[in-house]
Amino acid sequence: MLFESPIIGFLSGVLGLGLDYGALRALVALAPSGIPRLQEIGIDGTVLLFTLGIAVLSSALFGSIPVLKDAGAHLSTGIREGERASQSRQQTPGS
Repeated sequence: MLFESPIIGFLSGVLGLGLDYGALRALVALAPSGIPRLQEIGIDGTVLLFTLGIAVLSSALFGSIPVLKDAGAHLSTGIREGERASQSRQQTPGS
């Protein structure tokens, strides 16, 4: 889960970029010609990298929640089993 969540976040970010690029080109093509600096509208590389980084980080963060919950359940089970073993050794006569 920890590996697939960032991959899915990255792929969804790339898919979103493709949709954004297509929508931007369509809007520029459909815009009235009187809009100043219409041809200068584009996608900023710095903002693009930041957004892609946020997509990967957030997917890794939210993907780690089920892993941590599952690890916590296994950890508490191990602690309970250790307590039982300790109690059985204390109750064994002659030890």
